[in-house]
Amino acid sequence: MLQRNFDQAYPAQDPVPTAVEGWKAPTVDLREMARILRRRWRVALAPAAALAGVALVYLLMATTLYTANSTVLVDPRRATMIETNQTTPTNIGTDDATIESQSLLIQSIATVQRVVDRLKLTEDPEFMPKPGLLDPIKRLFKSSGGSGGLSAEEIARANAVDILQQRMKVTRQGTTFLVDIAVSSESPSKAATIANTVASAYFDEQVRAKYDATKIAAKWLGGQIDDLKNRVVVSERAVADYRAANNLSVAQGVTVNDQQITDLNNKLIAARVQTAESRAKFDQVQQLSKSGADAGG
Repeated sequence: MLQRNFDQAYPAQDPVPTAVEGWKAPTVDLREMARILRRRWRVALAPAAALAGVALVYLLMATTLYTANSTVLVDPRRATMIETNQTTPTNIGTDDATIESQSLLIQSIATVQRVVDRLKLTEDPEFMPKPGLLDPIKRLFKSSGGSGGLSAEEIARANAVDILQQRMKVTRQGTTFLVDIAVSSESPSKAATIANTVASAYFDEQVRAKYDATKIAAKWLGGQIDDLKNRVVVSERAVADYRAANNLSVAQGVTVNDQQITDLNNKLIAARVQTAESRAKFDQVQQLSKSGADAGG
């Protein structure tokens, strides 16, 4: 049987050296770096040359766009046609919110659609979607779902609106009430025309909104007037029924009872006048009789 002998002494191991005495870290001076660059200059310049080539190709193939600006004034203190004459204090927070809301309204779909329809941008190749490498794949996925019931004209209009919104930027000038409308296009004159048309479409949208608000208010007031007319007709009918039930006929704007009372008052006045005249004659006859004068004379 094998047995482990614990009394056997193991040989002593030499200590592991921690550092080599006299060793120095390698250093690279400028001369060595220059020699390395001379040997590998092609590798160092290849990425920069590739990037420069890509940038040059992009500059040659990219389309130059011109930007035109149109400035509009957005005054939140301007009263509308349906507002009252009461003056209410305004604060800066409300004005800022109103101007930001109007800025979003300028680039809204309703305003942009007006510009597209007015300038017929659906027929402009610049505002038509450009063919891309992934278009066959997109058409493959769209063929199963269809066009959502939209006609070709509606699809072209939606594409023109989308492209115009991407090329339009609306910013506020600092803390003022002025809003800049910037539109980019391949033609400077077209960019200026679109920017001015956007401003005009925004004002048209404001007029249309005020017209709709006034129309709604007029319709509400017309309904209230019709309701009051119906109430007046019902009340007059109830009065007529009451007069007919109580024999209160109307003649020349007054009832019969009122007319009878007026006639009786007139007769009473006439009777009082006659009574006064007769009493005056009687008193005169008595005075003549007492004085011995001729009563017949």
